[in-house]
Amino acid sequence: MIFKTTFISLLALTTSAYDELPKVCDDTYKCSYSGLGLVASKEDGAETYLPIIQNAAQIFEKHFGKKTGLTALTLGGSVPDTFKDALKKNGYTTIMPWLTPDQKSKLVASNIKKQIKAQQPSLPDATVDTIVAEQVEKLQKQGAVQSGDLEKGVLAHELAHMWFHHAYYPDSEPDGEPQYGSDAPDWLDELSAVLAENEAVTKGRLKALKKLAASGNFDAFWPLEEYFQMEHPLFRQVTKIREQASKSKESSSIMIKNLDDFDLGENVRNPADFYAQSRGFADYLMDKSGNPAIFHEIASHISDGHSMESWLAKNGKQHNIPTSITELEADWHTWMKSYYAS
Repeated sequence: MIFKTTFISLLALTTSAYDELPKVCDDTYKCSYSGLGLVASKEDGAETYLPIIQNAAQIFEKHFGKKTGLTALTLGGSVPDTFKDALKKNGYTTIMPWLTPDQKSKLVASNIKKQIKAQQPSLPDATVDTIVAEQVEKLQKQGAVQSGDLEKGVLAHELAHMWFHHAYYPDSEPDGEPQYGSDAPDWLDELSAVLAENEAVTKGRLKALKKLAASGNFDAFWPLEEYFQMEHPLFRQVTKIREQASKSKESSSIMIKNLDDFDLGENVRNPADFYAQSRGFADYLMDKSGNPAIFHEIASHISDGHSMESWLAKNGKQHNIPTSITELEADWHTWMKSYYAS
């Protein structure tokens, strides 16, 4: 779920990657189109999201060598089934509902207000409004409601998750068993998203990596043998929260959470380090191999039913990467101490 990015102009987006871009919007949405798809909104400002999609798609293609397909970003949350069906019928493979920062803040404020009213119905409205405003501001400062460049980086992250799924597991459908993302191992799914992030989000990943490199202690990271097979460290808790929300009459279909909302228990690794580890491992693979698109080869091998361990044994040497997980772990740690030292 990072590189310095330069957003291309909206004018450059008018050239379509398709002979004729399917136009599916009606009076319900105000739609802005680019060569990769559309942004739909009931309010003004849809066009400002087009460069984010374009830039993230370029990064995805750079690292995975695959086109993203038609993408529809719908601002305002859930997508009506009729509109979703029309998008699918017209070849849109990625349909992403998204809340703008203002929409997230209003949703958070509404939910907080309902909770306060339920718990303390006698409170004056002015007092309730003050409490709500303070709580929303607190959440904004904690990063639960991203805006500006942080929002752009998070959106790119989430889009890359979906693009990766469609690129390597296009026929994958839920089989009743809960899972984090695509049928790929969670580390690879997460790595694909972290790679698409912009400089604003990457900055936090690199800060964690530099701190660990300076200490020379990488115990905060999962051993690679575990990392290659593990479930995303937040997956079970997110699943539980979703199940609880689905049973609540007061809940919204949109969840806005940050790490402070999760019970991490004692003596466990910080889930935020799973993202930093994915960034650090991605940087290692690119630097050692000299190939920014090495992830396509790895993802293709794994999506064919093989493992990272078998990829290393078969292909590691030709990419200047150790051929066993034990050797890989040691080499990666040594590399990080040098690479992130400056």
